[in-house]
Amino acid sequence: MKTSNRQPFSAPRPNPFRYTHMKNIIDPVNTNEFTKNVPIELVDSWVAELCTRYHSDPDLYNYFLEKKGLTKEIQDELIPLASLCRKLAS
Repeated sequence: MKTSNRQPFSAPRPNPFRYTHMKNIIDPVNTNEFTKNVPIELVDSWVAELCTRYHSDPDLYNYFLEKKGLTKEIQDELIPLASLCRKLAS
């Protein structure tokens, strides 16, 4: 029987120092903004304005891409909702 010299597959370990500078990020969106009433015609532009706040700084943009803080709710709930509202309003 032939044996293989291959090592078993293991996922790469995360680098603990990769985003240590991002620990002090203050989320530019607060939860009070999620509870305000927005007309259906303006939901798309309102969500776009929330997203643009994260594009002003590279650290905030990485924070947005990693779905940290409130960005998870923005990406998973508000962006699809804005898309639906855009279709309903047209």
